[in-house]
Amino acid sequence: MIFARKRGRKWYAPKHQIEILLPLFYNDGTPVERQKIDLTVEEVVEKFGGCRITSGEGIPAFNGYWVDEETFYRDAVKSLIVEAPQTDANFEFLSRLKQTLEQRFEQVEIYITALEIKRIV
Repeated sequence: MIFARKRGRKWYAPKHQIEILLPLFYNDGTPVERQKIDLTVEEVVEKFGGCRITSGEGIPAFNGYWVDEETFYRDAVKSLIVEAPQTDANFEFLSRLKQTLEQRFEQVEIYITALEIKRIV
């Protein structure tokens, strides 16, 4: 790991904060089974060693609204957040995970973003 020192503090090499939005309902309005969310959390923790997810059984972090091919969607989602090094292997994993989650949750798209962060210690 690369370190730089500034006034006695360590600034770690850049990482990404990755956010995965997990739907709480299928497109027909049926609730997603809790086991599918739990399985996703287990997969992410196995790969990255930990994660955060918005709390509350069935309580969305927020609602998302979007249009695809003239169809209006409203999604209630949980936010799963993980911090990971910026590596090709991690992005390849996330690309495969995205495809798996789109099938698992029967979604047109699973929204995943990555922001560069620096953790201050």
